[in-house]
Amino acid sequence: MQIEPISSGNLPPGFDASTCRSVYVANIHPQVTEPFLQEVFLSTGPIEGCKLVKKDKATYGFVDYFDRRSAALAIVTLNGRQL
Repeated sequence: MQIEPISSGNLPPGFDASTCRSVYVANIHPQVTEPFLQEVFLSTGPIEGCKLVKKDKATYGFVDYFDRRSAALAIVTLNGRQL
């Protein structure tokens, strides 16, 4: 799994990255479920919701936290973990 913050060069005008509470999760194994993804990311803070997207040969997801500190902690602590 690869977790990425949104690159500042691709942000829309007026977007404030310091208030972002969402984490993009890439390279997820196709057999991973939404409840499992949520369970893994709960380790860094309370989650507002998560979405798993399965398309052809790619599986990725989005995890939405209630606060940006939890999102930042997820990026730091879970990046590179295999799912």
